Amino acid sequence: MKVAIWIIGGVCLGLAMLFLIGAFGDTGFGLMVDGNVLPAALSYKSFGYDASLDIGLTSNGMTGLILLAVGLGCMISQNLGSWRHTDGY
Repeated sequence: MKVAIWIIGGVCLGLAMLFLIGAFGDTGFGLMVDGNVLPAALSYKSFGYDASLDIGLTSNGMTGLILLAVGLGCMISQNLGSWRHTDGY
């Protein structure tokens, strides 16, 4: 097993979660109002659930989803062959 790929996968998954919850600026999903992205919770508070269809993916959300896919790909690729290194256990 290549430990580096496990670590890269874990870091990518962790960063993806941080991007999606808005640790680096806007949240991953939000409603654009007057040039500012409102988080989903604030848009529901202001506009009700009628605004659900207007919530879109922000640039942080796109980055988060890409990192999520890369992280899952790394973890899954390493899990596929891990049984060979443990003699089936």
